[in-house]
Amino acid sequence: MSQKVALICTTYNCKNELENSLKTFTSENNLKLLSEIIIVDGGSSDGTWELLVEWSQRVAKLKVYQVPGASICRGRNEAIKRTNAGIIVTFDSGTIYSNEWLELMLKPLEDEQISVVGGLTICCGGTLFERCFAAFDERERTDPLFGSSHRGIAYRRKVWEHIGGYPEYVDAGEDTWFNARWRKLGYRYVHLPEAKNYWRVRNNWPEVFKMARRNTKGHVALGKSSGNVTIALITTVYILCGLLVILGFCNCMMWYVAGTLYAAHVAKRMMGKGRWRTFVNPIKFLVGLYALTAFDLGMLVGAIEGLVLLLKRIIVHRKRYQL
Repeated sequence: MSQKVALICTTYNCKNELENSLKTFTSENNLKLLSEIIIVDGGSSDGTWELLVEWSQRVAKLKVYQVPGASICRGRNEAIKRTNAGIIVTFDSGTIYSNEWLELMLKPLEDEQISVVGGLTICCGGTLFERCFAAFDERERTDPLFGSSHRGIAYRRKVWEHIGGYPEYVDAGEDTWFNARWRKLGYRYVHLPEAKNYWRVRNNWPEVFKMARRNTKGHVALGKSSGNVTIALITTVYILCGLLVILGFCNCMMWYVAGTLYAAHVAKRMMGKGRWRTFVNPIKFLVGLYALTAFDLGMLVGAIEGLVLLLKRIIVHRKRYQL
């Protein structure tokens, strides 16, 4: 590789998950491919920062920085600002990578015409709840031209500079926004489904709700076109069901309509796209429905919050333009 390569990550309270990634990327073979590894900690309180400091004292190429309160977006921007490497590779502290993953990701960038390389994130889980929630993942069916999760993507620094960095006014949803920008700018992309990374999904109802709320809020606030139809449909179903339940106190037939609408929604979400193979099991169906409810309600709240944030930004922009 003719250009320097920096592997970056932002983390927060991920001590247990982070150590696996550190072991992988500080192996002799991987360190040969890198000029440095830069990790930005957002102010962890679970021992993550102490773990990073300890590792940085043992691995010269590992540089760690603490930026209290940093979001994923700001953390990535801060990491890239602290390196002059021409190629940036991102990884996630809660994701598992093979020893060959980094080499696979960098190989296409030997061609100067290629600017972005994306791997494939596979959702997985150990508990019954995690396995059922992971069954909703569609990444293996995602259009390869769309772009990858930034749990595993590599790009030239000029791409990040041209885009203007990650949007720091949101907490999540930045990866599809970033991908949409480089596609619009015409940068060439290579999709590598063989470069798999494995992300263990959230393990309980509150965490799934929180994740869906944060991601959807960022997605809507950024005004992204991708995924908006799905968000709008799911949000509409829940709002309509809520209104029909309220109307049911005046006319009980509305309750039957609400039940039918919700049942159709659940059937489509849990039995479509081959998911029936998992949820045909009654126990997995109930656990999956429990997880789906957390995700959908988080999406509903996040969509409303994101829309409010988007409208505020539009109003502020118009006022500035008028001035």
